[in-house]
Amino acid sequence: MADLVFVQPKTGLDIKGVTTVMPLGALHTVSLVDKEYEVKLIDQRMNDDWKKDLIQEIKKKPVCICLSVMTGAQIQYGLELTQLIMDTDKDIPIIWGGVHASLLPTQTLKHPLVNLVVIGEGETSLLELVNAFKEGKDISTIKGIGFKKDGKITVTQPRPFENLNALPDAAYHLVNVEDYIIQQYDSPRMLSFLTGRGCPYRCSYCYNLKFNDRQWRPIDAQNLVNRLKKLMKYHPDTVEFVDDLFFVSKKRAEDVCKLILEEGIKVKLVANCRIDYIAKHDMEFLKLIKSAGFHELYIGLESGSKRTLENIKKDSTLEQVDIANKKLKEVGIKPIYSFMGGFPGETSEDIKQTIDLMVKLNKENPDASLTSIKIFTPFPGTPLFDVCKQNGFKVPETLEGWAKFDYTTAIYQWGTKKDMALLKKLAFMTFFLDQKTIMKQLGKGKPVLKFFMKIYAKVVKARCEHNFYSFTPEIRVMEFAKNRINSLF
Repeated sequence: MADLVFVQPKTGLDIKGVTTVMPLGALHTVSLVDKEYEVKLIDQRMNDDWKKDLIQEIKKKPVCICLSVMTGAQIQYGLELTQLIMDTDKDIPIIWGGVHASLLPTQTLKHPLVNLVVIGEGETSLLELVNAFKEGKDISTIKGIGFKKDGKITVTQPRPFENLNALPDAAYHLVNVEDYIIQQYDSPRMLSFLTGRGCPYRCSYCYNLKFNDRQWRPIDAQNLVNRLKKLMKYHPDTVEFVDDLFFVSKKRAEDVCKLILEEGIKVKLVANCRIDYIAKHDMEFLKLIKSAGFHELYIGLESGSKRTLENIKKDSTLEQVDIANKKLKEVGIKPIYSFMGGFPGETSEDIKQTIDLMVKLNKENPDASLTSIKIFTPFPGTPLFDVCKQNGFKVPETLEGWAKFDYTTAIYQWGTKKDMALLKKLAFMTFFLDQKTIMKQLGKGKPVLKFFMKIYAKVVKARCEHNFYSFTPEIRVMEFAKNRINSLF
């Protein structure tokens, strides 16, 4: 019998082998509980028999059940899971955790199905909750939680950030790791790996400002490499460091790379990086990180407009983009550039400048990959959230209301209809701007589909180069093609 059952809800964008990455949040959160109690993890995204398995576990009377929920569709799945648990056994405590409950604990607790939330990092809080339930003790002195009793909501004192080097590694034994090996970055066997939390920067659209208080907390270099060595038993050919930002400290990055080379670890590495970080460091450093395995870097440029970059407090410049793009081309590290649009105050001219930058980068660095423009969606706890409210954004008043919000949803209540129509077109068309990205997604085979994708990529490139978007009869046909691509996985 499991003492703790942790359920990972669906996200609504779950494609096995493509998007169903390792549930690292869950595996880290239960790491302390796992040292003292029996833990069972049920991943609704992967387990077709999740309902049967969950009901079986409920009938065994676990001490408590926990689930982690992000803003968006996962909220609805979380509520459905909670209802199922209550219908099966109303006496088992159910704990909600994750970013959404942490940023909006009081509103989350107002929902009739939610009675207990963990706020912030959950390792110690969850262990103390399991201890309290096991021993029949009061939970009101436990830091970092919110709970509802007799209709009254109580939020306890904040819990200090965890010391990541004092925590156990993720509890990989709770899952079949092979199920979470995905195809990405030209790799048939990619695994995700967490080496730190938080980010010291102040991008005004990012949850980190509130959730991590701009504090970057890394696992030290030796600890990181020791854990990476253990991960290699699963034979990945690529490991993605899924930290909010890996490249913060040059010394730590150098130490990690030197240890990887000393240990003879042969694996391709992918991580998040900032463009100003690349611009300010010399070629010797870039050669070192490439030799250690960093052949691709995921870099959020967001915009090609100087005005927009300043408004979103990106703290990087277009001059740094030029410098870094040339350095990356010279050293042979492939950048994956990502972009956003639809920020409050952004104009069609600002968006045009982003398109111009995308075209320019693609020309100047053929190795660079481009994402499509993602339409900005305000999330609670961010400075831009308040700006959006001032510009007409209607904030969801209930937990269910937040289930409709995610990065694929265009809200844009502060822009004109004309700007919104343009942005939607560009968000769609730029999916096809970079042929390399499409071909990677399609993989081997599918020659007919690839042929048409290549043709349309040329059409999109011509449109973007000449800023011609007023007549787009092909959109509906290509929307079908894009949906077809997604359905292949």
